[in-house]
Amino acid sequence: MVTKFKAFFNPIEGRQEYLNTLADQAYRLLSSGGLLQRFQRSDTQPLHYTVQYIGHMVPKERKDYCEFLEGLGYQTFFAPLNMGKFTLGNVRWRPYNNGRAALATSLGMINHEILIIESKEAKELPAFSEKEGKRADLKGRLRPATYLMIVSLIMLGIALLVYLDFSQDWWAWTARSVRPLEGVFWVWLIVGAVLLIYSGWTIARIRSLIQDLS
Repeated sequence: MVTKFKAFFNPIEGRQEYLNTLADQAYRLLSSGGLLQRFQRSDTQPLHYTVQYIGHMVPKERKDYCEFLEGLGYQTFFAPLNMGKFTLGNVRWRPYNNGRAALATSLGMINHEILIIESKEAKELPAFSEKEGKRADLKGRLRPATYLMIVSLIMLGIALLVYLDFSQDWWAWTARSVRPLEGVFWVWLIVGAVLLIYSGWTIARIRSLIQDLS
């Protein structure tokens, strides 16, 4: 077994490109995490990896989808994508998802947001080579990125109001709640700015990919 350290600024296309590069070097995936990627040497037929965001699915949808793929002879793996969520114990709220998919649990979709599909042919899966399928997948990825941008703008707005010592009745409760942040104002501001840049870059990249399909 070979363990490689790899972080993905682009968790979907970047991960897919990386896995296929390793597959071309005769490495077969064992597991893929946030930082640790585990492989084994393989001398079998060429492999191809397709990476898909499935964080919008409920556990049953994910289970049925994976069983369908495995029934066709594909191998499936999962990887985490922790973006735009609130956590309470082993439950996470993802407001950008609809219905039951807005709540994720440790037994459900937590750390299962990214699906990796291994095929025994060195080419893209037919379902992911069609424009409509790709477009629907990309549009589903826009929602968490848009939500992250909104959160970053709120963070920057609060940081600015705290910095300016804004004083209004409607603001008083918020000012009290963020008062502990006054000592780490610049950290708060930098984190908000980084999230804004990352979410803006992600949205622009996804929209560009959608445009390329037109």
